[in-house]
Amino acid sequence: MAIDPGSEWRTSDYMLAEIIDRLELNNWLLLEINSENNEIPLPEPYWRPGVTEAFTEQDQERTFATPREVANLFAGF
Repeated sequence: MAIDPGSEWRTSDYMLAEIIDRLELNNWLLLEINSENNEIPLPEPYWRPGVTEAFTEQDQERTFATPREVANLFAGF
């Protein structure tokens, strides 16, 4: 564990952290769609061992669908 901090967590721990991140993103999308204020910041990812920065430059370049686009997508179901 001293050499690889990532070995402190089991696979299930990483899966739970991913679930937490997905729920936070879901909550953010819900707030964005139903809020007049569209300046709500994206939630920070849950901490994981061995990860020093929350987002890489590649993550910052990603674009997301707007809340309105997501709402229109689900309105068709």
